[in-house]
Amino acid sequence: LSLNLERPLEHLLASVFLFWTGEATRTSMHKNLVAHRARNRKTTIMYALSLAFILFVIVTLSLQIMAFEMQEKQLMGTPVRLYCPPYAQLDHAEVDRLVQKNAHIHDAAYVSHTLQRLMGQRTYIKNLGRIYS
Repeated sequence: LSLNLERPLEHLLASVFLFWTGEATRTSMHKNLVAHRARNRKTTIMYALSLAFILFVIVTLSLQIMAFEMQEKQLMGTPVRLYCPPYAQLDHAEVDRLVQKNAHIHDAAYVSHTLQRLMGQRTYIKNLGRIYS
């Protein structure tokens, strides 16, 4: 792809960056590019391969990191969260029975919704020394 775009990009960049120069300067620059086309092509290929290698290494390392994280989560277990709407009726006794019956669940806890989410307005608690929001 980079070899196919090499010549149009040369002309585009020459017209963008050398718009204030005379026609003779642009003509000599284009002739110079034509005279050194083989060397320029090698440089283009080296740049494209270098960029492709860097992208390959970045993608491979990020994939490897995700695989390690997934392996650790599978070995050690991961927290499972059950979210309910604020006004849903949750049968706590049924959830407790399910937790006790399942041998793979080691611990469970309940976390309530925030007052701001329930009441729709910002709430805070304060004492003499500090405000907690």
